[in-house]
Amino acid sequence: MLNLDEDYLSTEHRQFRQQLRRYIANEVVPRAAAWEEAGAVPRQIFRQLGELSFLGLAVPVELGGGELDALGTVVFGEELGRSGFGGFAASITDHADMAAPVLVRSGTPEQQQRLLPDIAAGRKVLGFAVTEPGGGSDLTRMKTVAVRRAVLRRLPRSGRQPGRRGRPRFLPADARSGTRAHEPLLTVHRDDGACARNHP
Repeated sequence: MLNLDEDYLSTEHRQFRQQLRRYIANEVVPRAAAWEEAGAVPRQIFRQLGELSFLGLAVPVELGGGELDALGTVVFGEELGRSGFGGFAASITDHADMAAPVLVRSGTPEQQQRLLPDIAAGRKVLGFAVTEPGGGSDLTRMKTVAVRRAVLRRLPRSGRQPGRRGRPRFLPADARSGTRAHEPLLTVHRDDGACARNHP
């Protein structure tokens, strides 16, 4: 097996790989088959990963993250994939390496201060609401439209569908708000009654 770690990774990257691999071998692999069957990763796993500083890849250090570089995220993805459990890997990747960077790049300062520390710590779980009925996850062909009502934007219930695994509470949701080809993401908090699910 080709190993290029010595050529491309720093000591910090290699230590990160070893720590994450050890955690997955000890805490995930013995239990993940049951999670796959249940269709959800326990919230405790997110909190444990947060305590070990594995979830704040894109989050600034001052907000509790690790602010890893691109090679760090490569190592992260490789080790999650090495677990052999797709549901687990997808849940953690969605949270730490897909949804969290949206808030880092596009969130307001208030949202970042309020949400990112808990996201990095695994106390709040993120997912994406990007799938339309009959349309898959092709964001360039989405039909859902966000309509402004006072200070809110309303998403129709037939619109974005959050993924199941990990039971996320915060969902960056994609929806058109005009005629532009690229639209901003809206953040939906499930506990505010803003999101209905079609399955438990």
